[in-house]
Amino acid sequence: MNTLNRTLVCAAFLTVTASCSGANETASKEGRASTATESTDLKAQPKPTKISKGGQFLADAPVKWSDILRATPEAVAAVLGDHTREGGGRISCVRFLPKRVHFACTHVARDYAHPAFEKVTVDFEDGRAAAVSLVGFKGAAGDFSIDAATKAAGIKAARPPRPQSAEGAEVFVWFNHEAQLLVAKDQFLMRLSTVDRDWAKTKLEVIFNGPLSDEEKARTKAHKAGAAPAAEDNRAPQMKLK
Repeated sequence: MNTLNRTLVCAAFLTVTASCSGANETASKEGRASTATESTDLKAQPKPTKISKGGQFLADAPVKWSDILRATPEAVAAVLGDHTREGGGRISCVRFLPKRVHFACTHVARDYAHPAFEKVTVDFEDGRAAAVSLVGFKGAAGDFSIDAATKAAGIKAARPPRPQSAEGAEVFVWFNHEAQLLVAKDQFLMRLSTVDRDWAKTKLEVIFNGPLSDEEKARTKAHKAGAAPAAEDNRAPQMKLK
């Protein structure tokens, strides 16, 4: 092949190569632009709303839980009216963190009349409502069930309860992380007990189970091994919220 022919062939080859290179570059830019557009479209799409699965005190509850729990006797009376009976007087209170801790306290228990229950009992520890019990479900209809009891109390627990052994009664306990019931930053456990699955013999308790304050820690009581303290009860231990 002479020099002129070789020159023409090389020129043609370079022209085709440049054309292909330009086409590839154009396609690459278009591909990047398409990907960027898709990415922008995905970012623009609204994120799905997260559904809270924590426990709740329902708005239509027969008692105003958020206004009663951890409230003073005066604040409770403003919601439930004057108390019909007063008792208590023990000098030791119990908390679970997660093991049982007893500390010196002042305790008063007051009963209040309520149209939906035989009575509502509030236990005040050091001047604050530490436990609220709904005793004798008047308005509950149909056969006893855990779901029916919590619904009648106006409470939705986050998880199912744990059965707890008890003589002559069925007892179900929601530890802190199973109940996930909060008022402000205070956390509570819940206990449901029934005899013969009779609504009139059913009680639901909501019990404060938060950490001891520094002042309460200073009043903790030590007990001899194997000796049951005076304020011993069957409350479930505290579990951290998850």
